[in-house]
Parts: sequence; C-alpha cells; structure tokens
Amino acid sequence: MSIRLFLPVILSTFLFSALQTTSNNNFLFNPNNAVIAWDFHDVLVKKDWSAMTNQIISIVKKDWKVVGLLFWPPFLKELYDAYTSCIAAEDLLQDFTKKYPSLAPHKNDLLNLVNIHIPIPASVEILKELKKQGYKNYLASNIGQKSFKIARQKFPEIFAQFEGTYFPKKNIQDGQAAAAKPCLDYYLDLRNYLALEGVTKDNTIIFIDDRYQNILGAHNSNHHELNHVYGIHFSSPEQLEKTLKKIMVFD
Repeated sequence: MSIRLFLPVILSTFLFSALQTTSNNNFLFNPNNAVIAWDFHDVLVKKDWSAMTNQIISIVKKDWKVVGLLFWPPFLKELYDAYTSCIAAEDLLQDFTKKYPSLAPHKNDLLNLVNIHIPIPASVEILKELKKQGYKNYLASNIGQKSFKIARQKFPEIFAQFEGTYFPKKNIQDGQAAAAKPCLDYYLDLRNYLALEGVTKDNTIIFIDDRYQNILGAHNSNHHELNHVYGIHFSSPEQLEKTLKKIMVFD
C-alpha cells in the first residue's frame, strides 16, 4: 500500500508528539478548542447477536429462498463490495431489495435486523462525562434516516448527550444520498454542518470511530483549509478513556 495513504496519519502523530514535548506536558485540547464527533455503531452501541439470530430465524421461516441468496457467492461478493463503499447501510438495503426481488417482501424485517443493538455502558459513561465537563458532543455516523429515528427512540439517554447529529441524508431534489465515511466529501460535509452549528475553524474535531479506514479518511481530509481532525481509532472504552486523558482535559 502506498506510503502516501498513511502520510497524513504519520504527520499528525509526529505533530502530536512534538506538541506534547514542547508544551511542558500541557494538554492539547479542552472544551474551548475542541469538539468531539462520535461514531455510533460499535462505539456507543453494539450488535445484540442473540436478538439478531432470532430475527434471522424469523425471516428464514417466512421464506427459505432467502437462505439460498445469502449463500450465493456472487451475492456475497457484491454485498461485501457495497459494504466497503461510500454508501450508508440503509441505502445499501434499499438498493439490494430493488435488485433482488426475493428480498423485497422482507425489507422491514431486514431494516429491523440491522438496527438490533444494545448500549456499550462504559462508552456511554465517557460520553456523558465529557458533556458534563463542558465538551460538545456530536454524532458523526453513516446511519440512515430511518435507522436514526429508530435509534433516537430506542436510546434517548445517548442522544440527550449530543449537541447535534450528522449523517448522510438524501438530496430532496435528486434523491441521491450524501457521501458516507470514508469518502472525502463526508468529512467536508461534516465540517460544513459543524460550521452551521457555530463550531469555528480554530476548533479541532476529535473524531472517534472503530473502523480504521474511516480514521484514515478523516486524516486525509486535513489538507483542506478547514477544521483539523484528530482521529482516535476506537477498540474499547478503556482504550478510548486512556487516549482521551493523554490529549485533553478530562478527569
């Protein structure tokens, strides 16, 4: 893989280390110079595999033809390619139910399937504590509009911690969805949204995401003369808390 892909991450890491050395151990970020953009899935909530299994069984009982499709190699490859693209999961579901008629009758069941989650308590506590200490939290997700409504109703405690929410929305005029992570346009659109929310260009966006390609996408957008994005690759609440305490005022 080209070194040019990782260069923004390398430079950002070097800059962070240099600033730590020359700042007499002062923190880089505080509520006055940084806002926090959170991914949702696998950061604040996780899949409920038991409930998902029951939902899959329910779908299969209704229509055994779905099983054949799920084990058909060309379908699986297309599903994987689409998943790694810049299209939100809900838009993928819409496209696939149009392309594969056997899925269409199960559209609502499949939508429910991809929205079966439970909170990650330790991550939610970090989110709440950051808000308590004066930081502004924003949702920065690839969640679809229908899934957003479901999640907001299901997890009111989590959404109460956000100052605002950004996710790709369909254009009313042409019906096209906005770019999803990790495409460059997503991060530019996120900055534009935050600007409308009153976040100034001198505020750093601390970007938390569990997918490394999304962190790379965030860092690769830093050559534009907009807010700097500092990415944190999430692996666990414990790792996140440890990282935050190294870079920001966070008790």
